[in-house]
Amino acid sequence: MRDMESRVIKNTEEKYFYHKRHNLYIMLEDEDVDWYWDDTEVIEFDRLFNEGATILEISQHFCRPAVEIALLTIDRDLKGLLS
Repeated sequence: MRDMESRVIKNTEEKYFYHKRHNLYIMLEDEDVDWYWDDTEVIEFDRLFNEGATILEISQHFCRPAVEIALLTIDRDLKGLLS
């Protein structure tokens, strides 16, 4: 029974912990990011981005830090929603 448990643990570790990390760097750890957007803001963001507005211009439009605009840009791009 103990041998089987050890194999299960080993297989799980190999599957999910394929990168051994010793000194962790946690991105955005010290940033105060507002992760929430209203649907109307997202629609407006998409429009501005697709019209060619820069991250800085969009940041000023929404009065949000550029990091929040960059994160929304990445999110929308990964979902294939930007043209």
